Amino acid sequence: MGLRGRLTRLEERVSANTGSRSPRSLEAYFRALENPQREEADLPPLPYAEADRREDVEFLRETLPAYRASPGWQTVEAQRTLNEWEKHTMHSLENGA
Repeated sequence: MGLRGRLTRLEERVSANTGSRSPRSLEAYFRALENPQREEADLPPLPYAEADRREDVEFLRETLPAYRASPGWQTVEAQRTLNEWEKHTMHSLENGA
């Protein structure tokens, strides 16, 4: 069972009494972690929902520019990370994955 399946089972046990869910950002993170494993197993990627697309657009419009302007993200390594993050997000928007 993949990481997402394990996470889902854990969430079901934890949220049975509270009705809570993991934040969408965590869901997207775990999906991104699991998709390479699924690809290796010749399984299709997990779905890219409309809500994911909206979050990616918001990230590119609001979050990424704020990070780029933040003093804590000014190192060469941090800027490289932001560039990769932007590239990955753009790829997701273009390919729906």
